[in-house]
Amino acid sequence: MFARKAAQIASRLQLLISELRLTVDPDTQHFEVVFRDGQGMMLFVDPEDPTKFVQKVTGAAPDFKMVSADGTIIQLPAAALALDGK
Repeated sequence: MFARKAAQIASRLQLLISELRLTVDPDTQHFEVVFRDGQGMMLFVDPEDPTKFVQKVTGAAPDFKMVSADGTIIQLPAAALALDGK
């Protein structure tokens, strides 16, 4: 039963997600998800507790939204995002 549920979840995720990237290096750990509708999400993980995030960036060009761990939301234009290198 578990295997069938896992297969159903995997199938549904494949319908929603076009690309998934995981980056782990000494300075940062984050993953990026690109959804089939063009939206994206980049989640920077807390290195001390990988169940928590430090920063989340969501949206699609030209509008992105950055959310910090404390809940602060900043609206970012695509140009500002590119200048910061994120």
